[in-house]
Amino acid sequence: MESEKFNWKKGIFHDSSSNFVSTSNPKKGEKIHIYIQMLKNSPITQIFFSFFQDGEEINIEMQKLPKSSLERNNYSSNLKVYSTKIELKGNELKYRFRILTNQEHFWYSGLGLTRITPPSEYCFTIIADALIPSWVTKTVFYQIFPDRFCNGNPSIDVKNNEISRGNEKSVHCEWNDIPGEYGKNYTSLHFYGGDLAGIKEKISYLQDLGINAIYLNPIFKANSNHRYDTIDYYRIDPHIGSNEEFAQLVQELHNQGIQIILDAVINHTGDKHPWFNRNGDPNKGGAYTSPNDPHRCFYRFYNEDPESFDAWKNYKLLPRLNYNSDELKDQIYRKSDSILKYWMQTPYNIDGWRFDCANMVGKYDSLGKRINVWEEIRTQLKKVNPNSFIIGESFYDGTELVNHHKLDAITNYCGFYSPLIRWLTQNDGIQALSNKEFRCFSFSYYFSLSDMITQMKIYRNKLPFQFQLIQINLLDSHDVPRLFSAIGKNESIMKMAVCFLFTYIGIPMIYYGDENGMEGISDPANRQPMIWEKARWNSNLRQFYKKMIFLRKEYSELQIGSFFNFQFDTNNSSENEDSYSEILAFARFSKSRCLIIILQKKEVKKQIQIPLWQLRYDSGVIKPLLDLINQQEINQSFKLNTKFSQGIAIFHAENIYPCYIGEINN
Repeated sequence: MESEKFNWKKGIFHDSSSNFVSTSNPKKGEKIHIYIQMLKNSPITQIFFSFFQDGEEINIEMQKLPKSSLERNNYSSNLKVYSTKIELKGNELKYRFRILTNQEHFWYSGLGLTRITPPSEYCFTIIADALIPSWVTKTVFYQIFPDRFCNGNPSIDVKNNEISRGNEKSVHCEWNDIPGEYGKNYTSLHFYGGDLAGIKEKISYLQDLGINAIYLNPIFKANSNHRYDTIDYYRIDPHIGSNEEFAQLVQELHNQGIQIILDAVINHTGDKHPWFNRNGDPNKGGAYTSPNDPHRCFYRFYNEDPESFDAWKNYKLLPRLNYNSDELKDQIYRKSDSILKYWMQTPYNIDGWRFDCANMVGKYDSLGKRINVWEEIRTQLKKVNPNSFIIGESFYDGTELVNHHKLDAITNYCGFYSPLIRWLTQNDGIQALSNKEFRCFSFSYYFSLSDMITQMKIYRNKLPFQFQLIQINLLDSHDVPRLFSAIGKNESIMKMAVCFLFTYIGIPMIYYGDENGMEGISDPANRQPMIWEKARWNSNLRQFYKKMIFLRKEYSELQIGSFFNFQFDTNNSSENEDSYSEILAFARFSKSRCLIIILQKKEVKKQIQIPLWQLRYDSGVIKPLLDLINQQEINQSFKLNTKFSQGIAIFHAENIYPCYIGEINN
């Protein structure tokens, strides 16, 4: 490869994976080797490892590896690699690289190669002694909204008029009834009867799909179908089962190699919770009934008026909890029988929690207070199970919630879902309940492939690589439109998005029924009951999901490998129709193997050139991995290995639409 004819700046690469750090999850005091690679003929004269110690920057000149060392460490002869050895003296090592040529000075950080000095939040970061659950990188999560998944025990269904809320009464719905319009002929008191028995009945279905972890929306006693208005944290809602049934379900899931996490709603309770007891029997106490009630400190009241309480988005059915109260902290997570510990211990032994409204918990801006509870919650839960997985919900920049002192992961709306949906649909894609109204999937604006790549890069690189690997990526959920509907039931685009979900860095999570082509834009349409009649399934889409799940679990590169985005232009146009033909190409790789993924949003006849030289490849073949599992639906022209030379792989775009995965071999 004559690398001098290429832009050497695009061939520099480092991340904190095991490809470039000798120990990816090191111990404090351990000495580790750190590497950075570039093209062999790049004009770099010196590289300095620049890190911070005691608040001061220290620069160490890195040494170029000799040829023998390159071979020993599985690096290509087309590269030159610099290394240094560093002792982890603290719990966190933040670093970047100074790169010098005879004429210029650059920085290399999570922002890539820049002349500007990168902010510290974009430094590469290595965490020592990080309690990262070992099982998570191998998982494919499946989200289940319990009332809508499967009715295994109709005898415990909610009956008509059994539950009341003002003038609203509960409605028992038949499984195939289509939910009406929210607020008109449908409310959160419409129940379909999904339960724990139904989930247990469908374990074989999950296994056939390839699922090995599930996340359940709330299952504790409540007065709504979504159950985010908790009444009793220690009791499974009797309309979906019993505590004993839940313990048996967890045991059976574990026996089948499936982990389970539950939804922890600790930002607020329901207004009928005994701690609060709004409009209930005053003789039973509760914060609402008396300023002297022992649970009064669990909530915030702005004055003596009992209606002056702080509520989630001022929605009075959901009074917010006050984490200025030590008594509340004891009850939620400190005591040995606290709510969060209770379900992690025998006989339940759940594998972790997904925290609802994690971005809000402990934040009271109207009172000028922010109480950090996550460090304490993490410490308490990791004592119970160091291998537990702790996730927080956040629609916004949730990176502040993730580190070795706080949460393991967030629902990656800002770092994956939002930029992907905006690129695919040119729409916002977010609907969130705010002051009793939904922001609908309606307004349109231009959002390019470059915009998507940039947003993902920014949010990805705000986190240590160790934590990038375990963020929860999703195409939709119970809070946003189902993607299949949002893209107008375009099966090709759906497959492309699914391919991206399973090949991007992070953990894929499937919303129940997406694998079968379920539809729905606004709540409750996006929460329709699971379709169990096979005749109504989109079998092509389902098979594609199964193939992508197989690949994800089969190839460690898709679980823990480096992520490299190839830099190339598919066209020079901007805001016009051709922008929809933008093509994304990236690699996931280890020292011994490299996978190439190509995603295309629109079918066009175009020749594209993938610059494999940026990852040091000069010639070889690309073996299509989908053929390994008898892929018949797409990529027909890639039955044979695709040869490439001079660092460029040439593809005909119409033959890879909508996606392609191959293994690069020299």
